[in-house]
Amino acid sequence: MNNIYKMSIEDYDKVKTIYQKIYDMHADKRNDIFNKVDSLPLDYYKELITNAICLVYKEEKEILGFIIAKENKSKDIPVLKQRTTYFIEGLGVDENHIRKGIGKKLYLAIKEEAKKNSIDAIELNVWSFNQSAIEFYKHLGLKPKSSIYEDKL
Repeated sequence: MNNIYKMSIEDYDKVKTIYQKIYDMHADKRNDIFNKVDSLPLDYYKELITNAICLVYKEEKEILGFIIAKENKSKDIPVLKQRTTYFIEGLGVDENHIRKGIGKKLYLAIKEEAKKNSIDAIELNVWSFNQSAIEFYKHLGLKPKSSIYEDKL
């Protein structure tokens, strides 16, 4: 996985470009939930690269994809077993490089990091309209854990 590096401040512009395209798709599909905004302000990006696991995939110094995961500990309540998970906040690949294995390599890098740190599971949220992401995660072996249903009023 020698094309995968820790995300840095120098990566901001390219990561933001990929991140924004993904966010815009969400804002277009669910404009009742998402605002059309700058989805990755610099202050938030700095917080992520400081406090989350943030990796980029590069070929010849060009960023082609990224993954961002945060460590979460379960709430300390009697009915739940204590668990520590990585929650994937974002995974994106430059639109000209989709279906070339980059997303898979990024996911496997996070999975490797999780195993090294005795993490119990990797979790993420996928919106129901995003069928390509659903198929991608199924292909990687992820399985649905729960579903949220809505009755839009």
